[in-house]
Amino acid sequence: MRLFRFLCLLITTGSFLPVFAQIPVGQWRVHLPYAYGTTIEKVGSKVYCGSRNGLFYYDTEDNSINPVTKVQGLSDVDISFLKYAADYQTLIIVYQSGNIDLLKEGRFRKLDAIVRSNIPGFKNINHVHLKGRFAYLSTAFGIVELDLQRSEIRNTFIIGPEGSRLPVHALTDDGTNFYAATDSGMYVAALNAPNLSNYNFWQRENQWGRRKITHIAAWREKIYTIGADSLFAWDGAGWTGYEINAGFDNTSLHAAKDHLLLTNVFRGIAIDTGFTYLYTPSGNLISSPRQLLFDPPYRMWVVDGQNGLIETVDEPRQILPNGPFSSRALRLSAGKHGPLVAAGSLGEALNSLFIPDGIFHFQGEQWKSYNGGSIPALAGKYDFIYAIEHPLEEKYYLLPWGFGVLELTNGEVTATYDPTNSTLEYIPGSVDPNTGIGATRVGGIDFDETGQLWMSNYGASNPVSVRKTDGSWESFRLGPYNEVNDMLADSYGNKWVRIRSGGMAVLNQTNTEYRFVGTAEGQGGLPSPIVNCLVEDKDGAVWVGTDEGPVIFYNPNSIFRGAFNGSRIKVQQEQFVGFLLGQEVVSSIAIDGANRKWFGTNSGAWLFSADGQTLIHHFTRDNSPLLSNIVTGIAIDPVTGEVFMGTDKGVVSYRGTATEGGTEHNNVQVFPNPVTADYDGFIAVNGLYQNAFVKITDVQGNLVYQTRADGGQLSWNGRDYNGRRVNTGVYFVLSTDELGQETFAAKILFIQ
Repeated sequence: MRLFRFLCLLITTGSFLPVFAQIPVGQWRVHLPYAYGTTIEKVGSKVYCGSRNGLFYYDTEDNSINPVTKVQGLSDVDISFLKYAADYQTLIIVYQSGNIDLLKEGRFRKLDAIVRSNIPGFKNINHVHLKGRFAYLSTAFGIVELDLQRSEIRNTFIIGPEGSRLPVHALTDDGTNFYAATDSGMYVAALNAPNLSNYNFWQRENQWGRRKITHIAAWREKIYTIGADSLFAWDGAGWTGYEINAGFDNTSLHAAKDHLLLTNVFRGIAIDTGFTYLYTPSGNLISSPRQLLFDPPYRMWVVDGQNGLIETVDEPRQILPNGPFSSRALRLSAGKHGPLVAAGSLGEALNSLFIPDGIFHFQGEQWKSYNGGSIPALAGKYDFIYAIEHPLEEKYYLLPWGFGVLELTNGEVTATYDPTNSTLEYIPGSVDPNTGIGATRVGGIDFDETGQLWMSNYGASNPVSVRKTDGSWESFRLGPYNEVNDMLADSYGNKWVRIRSGGMAVLNQTNTEYRFVGTAEGQGGLPSPIVNCLVEDKDGAVWVGTDEGPVIFYNPNSIFRGAFNGSRIKVQQEQFVGFLLGQEVVSSIAIDGANRKWFGTNSGAWLFSADGQTLIHHFTRDNSPLLSNIVTGIAIDPVTGEVFMGTDKGVVSYRGTATEGGTEHNNVQVFPNPVTADYDGFIAVNGLYQNAFVKITDVQGNLVYQTRADGGQLSWNGRDYNGRRVNTGVYFVLSTDELGQETFAAKILFIQ
């Protein structure tokens, strides 16, 4: 009868609206900055822009901006050159690392032969020159011949004297000879030479001598290069120089059909067949031009090293995908308004590195950057090492190393906490005798269960401070331990901090007693003194990430009752039993809505079951879109379950199966809905009661599937118990708590 009443109510009241602007469960996306442009190429209506951090294209037909990432098949970052081989309909993407991607008919093929080769030294690729069925790659060690018909490396030309590995920056030809721009002048070889792999067939052009050449192009029966503020032409007998913009160094050179294209340090120049100059605007968005592309009759495209892709018709127009300000990701946190990425860094001695990138906030499917460029009050602040959202208000607390704690509200700094208005202290020896102001280093921050804000104050005599809910402050000693970082206020009222010299200090609930936690037996039993992260799970256990795996304190209060040790989980891998991630440097731990544990390590990201016994996922750069195996931080959006992972090459995210559940069903959403025939992923229903019982039925009330929610989310693959995809029709999702008192219903439409 209860099921019948559910169905009647649902049919009469309708269903839930679909959720837009999010990715399906089990899918990835990459979050990178694209402003640091390096190279450009046009393929039909698409203008591709390569950058230090990735690739995107602008479609001139529909005006769309489209990132191309590892999710689509890109294999690397830091793109050095793009070239389109029209006869083979192949976009050649080369990287500083030496990797190559060939994009043809929407599919990528990775060539890593250069990276895997035993050639010593750098293997970066600087330039691509097309000739017939071959693409010639100018590299740090010579020239590599790529067969576009077979999509394979065919040959390598080592052209330096006596077979030395001479760096080649660019290559061109005039129909008779190859011309190579090298660290030691221009080298020439006949196209029909019997063996271009033999250095004897490559000869240095004597008039230019051994002066370095970085760019070269064949255009209208002459060979051109650039040097300082001039353009030089070689006609086979001698060199002729042309001053372009006096005092402004040239940065690139390329030949198009009817134009020679240059950039210098502040604009682009197109030279036509009559040697008439057409200039792009200077200044404003065009601040560091890297390459120019001419789009007749009057449009030009500039790839800029600071501002990405710039279109110039009249006034410059910037074209960029949304992304964080930079690829730095030191630590991550997440609140109900989205994840926060701290983009600072510190030296080994915890000294400032003066990185001004700030904090990146992913909110409403858009990245916002909080730094001196976007918020004037943050100008001069650097090395932001952490940020956290207030649990009840839309306020954010930022930690720029040495500048105390900054409160951010509606994009403005609304408070600064330092020794002038709090119990925080300056670092001894940092106070300027003229101003009385010094450095206030706050390394960690956390809210406790009552809403009090706790901070670890590095170098202070009282290194733990609290801002109470009434605005008053108090601070506490930790004996000899004052070089502290990080802060965890657990649900029992204990405060945990990392100690620079190793281990942790824990301040008890009443702030009257502290304990040191280290490697000694009965004093914590940590496997390593190097502690990297602290987190509390949903059962109240504190998980500690060390350089030799995680340690768990299942009863945090027990450390104040005598001798104590953390626990290490034993897991079986094939025939071997060992400690959970016992050989891994655990840099970050995050707890998802189902109390499962995500670990960031130097060998990728790991997801284990709530008890740590079962491995669910191990993501690496080889089996996933993860940008690097060095994972610096993990944070989970509590609303969507999207897992954000910071790496040393940028941020990626993965839509997990778990979200934070509640004590009632709240804002329940279904995605995707309807489910079309071409969709074969998970259907997510979130906003459910915590770990709710869920039944899925057809319109006749026949049970199709049942399970429990992962926290506040159901993830269903659209199949019944026999693994068969359900037929076209409406299906009902019935969710309830253990007692059947807190209930909810939704419907999903399948279209086959």
